[in-house]
This record gives sequence, C-alpha cells and structure tokens, in this order.
Amino acid sequence: MAKTLFHKIIISRYWICLIVLMGNICLSGYAQSFEPQGYLDYVDMNGGNGWAYDEDAGMQPIEVHIYIDNRLYAILLADESRPDLVSNGFTPNPEHGFSFFITGFDTTRAHEIAVYAIDYGGTSSTLLGNCPSRVRNIPAGDAVISHPAGPSDIVITTSQRLAVAIGSLIWDGKEFIDSYDHGRELQSALSFNHWGECYNPTEAGCALDDTGSTSTSFLQYLSTSGNMLETQTLPAFWTQPGDTAPVCGYALNTTERAPYYFHKKVQIGMPGMPHVIQYNTSFDMPVNTSYNIGAFEVTTAYMPIDFSVFWTYNPASQILTPLTDGPGEQGLPVIIATANSNYALGIYSPDLPDTMYPDKGYGRFRYDDCTKWNCVFKKTPVTEGTYNFRSYVIAGSLNNVTVSMTQLYNYFIVSADFTADTTCAGMPVVLTDQSIGVNAETLYYWDIYDDGVIDDSTQGNISYTFNTAGIYPVRLTVINGIDSAHRSTIVKNVIVIDKPDAGLISGHLSVCEGSEQVYYVTTEPGALYYSWTLPLRWTGLSDVDSITATASIMGGVVAVSVTNQCGTGQPAYLNVNVNAPPHTPVITYILIILSSNAQSGNQWYNENGPIQGATGAIFKPLSQGCYYVMVTDANGCVSEPSNIICNGITNTPFEINTGEALNLWYNSLSHKLNIISKDLSFSAKGRLTVYTTASKMVKKKVLEDQYTVIDLNDLHDGFI
Repeated sequence: MAKTLFHKIIISRYWICLIVLMGNICLSGYAQSFEPQGYLDYVDMNGGNGWAYDEDAGMQPIEVHIYIDNRLYAILLADESRPDLVSNGFTPNPEHGFSFFITGFDTTRAHEIAVYAIDYGGTSSTLLGNCPSRVRNIPAGDAVISHPAGPSDIVITTSQRLAVAIGSLIWDGKEFIDSYDHGRELQSALSFNHWGECYNPTEAGCALDDTGSTSTSFLQYLSTSGNMLETQTLPAFWTQPGDTAPVCGYALNTTERAPYYFHKKVQIGMPGMPHVIQYNTSFDMPVNTSYNIGAFEVTTAYMPIDFSVFWTYNPASQILTPLTDGPGEQGLPVIIATANSNYALGIYSPDLPDTMYPDKGYGRFRYDDCTKWNCVFKKTPVTEGTYNFRSYVIAGSLNNVTVSMTQLYNYFIVSADFTADTTCAGMPVVLTDQSIGVNAETLYYWDIYDDGVIDDSTQGNISYTFNTAGIYPVRLTVINGIDSAHRSTIVKNVIVIDKPDAGLISGHLSVCEGSEQVYYVTTEPGALYYSWTLPLRWTGLSDVDSITATASIMGGVVAVSVTNQCGTGQPAYLNVNVNAPPHTPVITYILIILSSNAQSGNQWYNENGPIQGATGAIFKPLSQGCYYVMVTDANGCVSEPSNIICNGITNTPFEINTGEALNLWYNSLSHKLNIISKDLSFSAKGRLTVYTTASKMVKKKVLEDQYTVIDLNDLHDGFI
C-alpha cells in the first residue's frame, strides 16, 4: 500500500489547508482557537441588548441566536456600534453590539431569555453572560385551594418546590399524594417516540431535584380563586443532559428544560358532584416540532402505599370490578383505594379510550413504597400546535368515587338539536342550538349541506347565508366524549325561499263589455299578499290569489305580483280583449207571431225566463204572457233585452197602432193599458176615453206625457 503524507498548517483564525499527498485532496476550514464571548446587558418583555465577539473572527461580527423559553426567537448579526467595548478593552472595534425587540409572547407569563453567540466557524454556540435571564414577576408558587365534599373539604396544595405541581390532596384528614421527590405528585409529563425517561419533560422537576427544595422546571404563571387553580410551567427534562435513565440510556435532550408549555386548570367540585376535581391540561408545541408518536400523561397521581387495592369501574353499566396491580393500561377507569374503602382516588376522562387505542388510556402501577395510576393519551404524529385534554380526578371514599363517576358519565350524555326559520336567499339565517346536555367544553360540528365538510365549529347558535332558494340539509354533531352516549348528531332541512315570481294567470282572454270575470294565479306558499292591476276603467279589488272584475269598454293587461317575507318578485301578465255587445234587438208582431230583427243568436224569454228551443228570429207564443228576446253574438256577448210584447187570453196581442199618433198595448198580467204617444204636441192636448161595447164610458184619461198607463184592475174579468 502506498504511503500517505500529511502536511498540516494551523495559524490561529486563518485558513487550514490539509493536503493528502497521493490522494490529491485538499480540505479547508477555519481554525478555532478562541471561544466566543459576550454579555446580555439588559432584557425585559419589550426586548434587550448586549454584545458578542469571537477573536477568531478578527474585526468581523458574528451571529447571535435569541431563545425565549427555549424556543428560537431570532437570529441577529452582532454588528451594532458599541464604542464602550473598545474603551473597555473587550473588542478591537465597536461593531459588535446587538439589540432586539420582543413581540408575540404572553405578557401575563414570566419568560426565560437566553442568547447564544455562534463561533466564527458556525459549528458551536456559547451562552452569553447574564443568560438565561428571566423577565416579569415569577410567581411564588405556593397556593392552597379547597371546596367542601361531604364530611370534609378537599384541600389541594401546590408549592414553588414543585413548580406548582400538586404536592398534596387532603380529604377527611387523609393525605392522598405521596410527594416524596419531584416525580411522585399529581402532575403531568410527556414522552416521545418510545424514548421513555431519556426524553421526558416533567411538570414538577427533574430526577436530580430529588427531595430538594427547588425545581429545575420554570414556573411561569399561577392564579388561584376559591376552588380554582390555573398554572403554566416550562417543564424540566426528568433526565438531565449527560445523565442516564433505566432502559433507555443517556438523555437525548441537550437542555435542562423543554420548549413546551404545560398549562393546567384545576377546579374542585362540579354542580352536584363535590368529590370531582376537574383537571384540564394543554401542551403547547413550538414550530418545527416533529415526533412520530407522543404519550401525553395528562394526569398522573402517586399515592401512599396504604392505597393498595386496585379497582376498575364501568360508569355506563355501574359495575365495579377488582383489578390486578399490573403494571399495564386498559380502556376503563382505574380507582386505587385503601383496604377499608374509606379512601379512594379515581380517574375518569370522557375522551378515553381513544378509538385508535381501544384498550389503552388508564394505567396502574405498584411500587415498593407507593402506588400510581395515570391517564394517558397517545397522538400520532406530534407537530406544532396546542393539545388540549380533559380528565377528572375523584377523591373520597370508594362509594363517593363510583357514585361521582356515574354522575360524570351521565353529565356528558348529550342530544343534538337545532331549529331554523324559513329564510330568504342571500340573507343570513340563524341556526338556533337546542341541544340538551351540552356544556362549556362540548364540541360542535356544523356540516352545512351534509356533505362531510365541517363548515363551523362554533358552540351554540351560528348564522349562515344560502345564496339560492332550495331545501338544504344541515347536520349538527355535538360531542362530549368518546362514548356513544356522549355524542349525538341530527340532520334537519333548512328551507330557503326567494322573492316569488307570479305564476300563470288563468281566465278569459276575450271578454264582453260589462261582463264579470274571475282571474286566478297559482297559489304561492308563504305569500303575504297579491297585488292585482286591471285594464283602464275596469273595476275590481283583491289581495288574494284571485280577483273578480267587471270589464269596461277597453281591453288591456291584467297583471299580478306576489309578495312574501323576502319581497316582491316578477309580475305575471295576461292580455285581454273586450268585445262590444250586440245591438239591442227589436221585436214586432203580426197577428199572433212575434218577430226579432236579429237574424241569429236570438233567445226568447217570458216571465219565467228563457224559453227552451225558442232561438229563432220568429216565435209563436202558445199561451198568454209577455215576451222579449236577447241576442248572443259569436263572441258570446249578450245584448240588452228587446222591447216587450204581451198577449191576452185569446192569444191576440193587445197592441193597437193608431198610426202616427198612438200605440196601445195591454199587459194582461198587471191589467194595465200602456199608451205611447209619438207626437208630443198631440199628447199635450189629447184625452183618452174608454167605453164598453154598450157605449158606456168607464175610463177617461188626459194624455199629459209621451207615456201613459191606465189601471184597469177595477174592471171585472172578461170586460176587455
């Protein structure tokens, strides 16, 4: 094998060229003889400033990385002028300062700021002096909340020592929490990718904190009020950098604390359930978080060794069953009690078991000097975002715990329902929630159109605008938990209408002058009223779906529009023609035959109405009475009645024509003699005398007008 000869040149901050003879390769890079240095001079919630310098870089500036709560916030170049650095002998030139502003962080929380100087070669980082620095007031961490539960208060205590993990839960004089070190509390923890304790953020602190009085976890927020407690913690890794843990080996984390926010809200007692402790947790993951699987131990409780009897309880069937001490997980809640059942601590979540892990969620363990249960959710994958969970710790006697767990189960039973009024297209409609059994944490899923797409997740009422008329299915799903009784769905149709366009108008298109006509339009459901207009000089009024009108002499347009709650739509129109009636006919008689001057369309009438079959221009009466005729033309229009001719018993018409002077006719029904004077000058001085056949005068009448009537009722029958 040929020899390989190396030449190596190292000159402080200058290039290194490594020549591999016979291999003809040159590798180069910066030599690093000095560690970066610098200092965070000042920082608060608004921002900060400082300096950083690497002698290897000469007079050139270097990068600084700013972390807030172990989350990368900004990358800066430390190139701002700081003459004091030169005067104090820190740097050869002034351009090594930096400053930054802070935005986007919750100012109600305390935060931890750390600035790292990146060496000139970009391969390592150095924490600047005065880092990490904590801003805002750090809570004291000691707090007590309580609430009555049967014969005693439930009293919960937190402390700065445990970064507000719960170190004590006392009921009826009995301590329920072991709290030996910084792991045996009522608290939360995480692990990822099956790394176990080698990457295990823990609320109370780390293994090295042991039984000490301080915690590596960073308490950021604490608020208490009566029976309620709210906290936020930046958790320590249980296994610190460089240390080892059983099974998994060396710690994978390189920092003391994880960049995850542990937030919890604890409330002792719920309506009608004094032994229930509501325990809501959330875990906020920063940008670039990426794990295949995460185990969220949202609640774990370590109990004294005399909590030694393990139970499982099915709140749906209300069956309590003895349970082995495992270790292991199952899908039903776990209760650990003392031997006499006077004291027990149970855990329940309406969101377990997860459908992906139907036999998991509730774990139990027995150790030499304590016992434990936990409530665990698994998520795949785990990425950036906030993960929220609900669990309910129940403290009291074994009977208190089972009764309360049944009450909790029933509390989450839900039935979805909503109502929606008929609405107008283009206008918002309120979908009014009528669901039963909902609470502040109930999940709502509104699926407009029932197409599998969730359009809204607002709790309670929502509004939505349908742009076109129709009948639309809307599905509401409400979820209180994983159990079938804790979720419900319902589909209802929402009716959307538009301004109604009027339908077709029905009625005659060709009518007779003076006739009465009825026009109809299709009935519109939900119509408030109908507006009719008629041709000029027609008469008729209506606000319903029909109108009765009297035609005038002129044709035109019949129109109608319909109005509903959305407004008035397009009208409908009908063009109508008006026909004039036939001329009034005139009838005459010759002997006992009556004649009409109309050649067709005749209908003869007597006192009883139309005479059946009498439709010709000539009519021969078969009995005494008064007769007239009316004419109907091809359009169906009817004339005014003709003049009337009456005949007597002998069938001889009593009409006397005296030529140019008088016309006389006798009405046998009224027994009156009708006299028509054609010459007004004659009638003004004329006089009529009626004689019997024996030349006896029986009536005398002065003709004072063109038309005169003589009453003959006082004469006996057969006189005339």
